[in-house]
Amino acid sequence: MAQFDIVLANSVPDIGESVTYNTADPASFSPGASGADVTWDFSALTSTGTLAMSGYDSATTPKSGVPWSFYVLGVDRSVQFDDFLYFYNMDGGDLKLMAKFKDASVIGQNKFAVVAQHTYNSPNCGSSDCGIKPYTFPATYGASRSSAQMYDWQNDAGADFFYMGSAKCDVDGHGTLKLPGGYEVNDVMRVTLTETYDEHQNSNFDNPIDNTTQTTIEWRANFNRTPLVRYESFTGGSYETSYGARKKLYYVDPTSAKLGFNSIYDNAQSLSLYPNPSKGLTRIAYNLTENADVEIKVLDMSGRTVDVFLNESQVAGPYNHAYDFSDLSGGTYIVQLSVNGESTNQRLIVE
Repeated sequence: MAQFDIVLANSVPDIGESVTYNTADPASFSPGASGADVTWDFSALTSTGTLAMSGYDSATTPKSGVPWSFYVLGVDRSVQFDDFLYFYNMDGGDLKLMAKFKDASVIGQNKFAVVAQHTYNSPNCGSSDCGIKPYTFPATYGASRSSAQMYDWQNDAGADFFYMGSAKCDVDGHGTLKLPGGYEVNDVMRVTLTETYDEHQNSNFDNPIDNTTQTTIEWRANFNRTPLVRYESFTGGSYETSYGARKKLYYVDPTSAKLGFNSIYDNAQSLSLYPNPSKGLTRIAYNLTENADVEIKVLDMSGRTVDVFLNESQVAGPYNHAYDFSDLSGGTYIVQLSVNGESTNQRLIVE
């Protein structure tokens, strides 16, 4: 399977961009295997709600009209994801995660107040280079980047804690991602960011009192600035004492995002099979939003390919093909439409 490169322009949401995500219960979630040609089947995820992931510039103000760039030097992009704001610097052809602030409105503070903050370019670092650099661009499968890190954390009570440890980012998987609703996306990269720290009560970093592990896993597709699926786990230290262990799971709403190179949602929505159930001849109709390589397969319920009906390049526009199922035994089959390597399935009953 072909592999794409993660480039700087597609690493974080653009300013003004907003993408809708479904939340899901992370309790029994497994991120699956690492490696090449993996299939991550998350098609059974059930939505427990929705939220928006939005990109802002450094003029965004937390309170009193003071921009975020006043609190976190060097910020030129902030991204709101659920109850956290993430702050980035994108100068010099690199990406640096500078800080993340927790939504403090639930504890009686102004929303995203400058408490409950997690700042990598703290005075203890002495340099904005303390921000985490997840990737060496362009990043592809197998890429890995590690760095020593220090940061300070202030909880909602105003208590300060100091951390020393490391951050490691691995592009550790490549393969196919299955999402609820029958959406299947090929050429997907899995990115795992693992932060491990000793926690201290003073900036001398002596006598650690606890340790903390923070893991963020994202599944990313080409030409997408936001992940298709994101899993977060923060455990240990003052964060867990203040707020409890953090485990979150999100998956993209395909009506809101561009899944890879083409809008698979538009193509999937246009796919229709009629009549269904069928006694033989069936029409397979769809509409392409752009010129694309198209493949149509018929699969049995075990996923075995019964027939490759079509495999060719097509120009944008509507299509309507006739397919004769009369030679197949009665039962349920899957018609799979693949557009530029991204697939969606619909079931057809043959009588």
